[in-house]
Amino acid sequence: MPQPLLSLLLSICLALFCNPASANRTDAAPAHLHQLRLAVLGSLGDFYLLYGIDADPAHSRSLERRMALADVQLALLAESSDVSAIRQPWHSYANLLGELNRRLQQQEDPDGSAIAELIRLNGQLMTQCDALANRLDQPPLPIPDDLTQRGRNLELLLQQITTHYIAYNVGANSLGGDLPAIDQLTEEFDGALKTLLPATPQSHEYQRLLGEIDSKWRYIEPSLRNYQSSAIPSLVNRYGARIIEAIARLPLARAESGASVSR
Repeated sequence: MPQPLLSLLLSICLALFCNPASANRTDAAPAHLHQLRLAVLGSLGDFYLLYGIDADPAHSRSLERRMALADVQLALLAESSDVSAIRQPWHSYANLLGELNRRLQQQEDPDGSAIAELIRLNGQLMTQCDALANRLDQPPLPIPDDLTQRGRNLELLLQQITTHYIAYNVGANSLGGDLPAIDQLTEEFDGALKTLLPATPQSHEYQRLLGEIDSKWRYIEPSLRNYQSSAIPSLVNRYGARIIEAIARLPLARAESGASVSR
């Protein structure tokens, strides 16, 4: 099987079956929406790398994996939620992003108006996703586990930081209008990380994941706080993705701790 296809299948399987949130079927809609938001926001960061750093096929493959994952998550979300407000901006965004990706791979420079439109569509799509997230927070839908929800908030915040940092480094921030200050978002994320510290003893795997999250975060944190004078977008993108993955695995590691105690 070709490596890109294998990577795509593994990414989809991870989101569907290995995400801790998916273990609770009553939490399926918020879990699918969360993965959709991460993929949509992350795909814009991948595009910025393609556009402003280099047309590396690895960036293109990452973008395509995120888009395929978003498509799957939207289809699953539609099984239990009204996604009509999301579907149209999603198709417009996906079509334009696919076209711009193709142009960059063919070493054609996209014009600024097309990039500005892509950023606008991404913002519109995220706004509709946020609106649906607010509706899903209302009763009688079940509230996700507290650690799961805190983790999702952190994952989304870090993806926002990563995408904004890449945008600033490649000059795309000027096309997208006002963005939150990266150093302020970094301060917010750093403070929120403390909410992951357990109140009771946890498994070795939980502690290992916390250590991995902290070490990778401390490595990129100075560059994010001093974003105006640092330029390591590819590294921030890579480390950000690994931190997000580790945070997503914390609820499962905690569940394993509970199972060990009960035996």
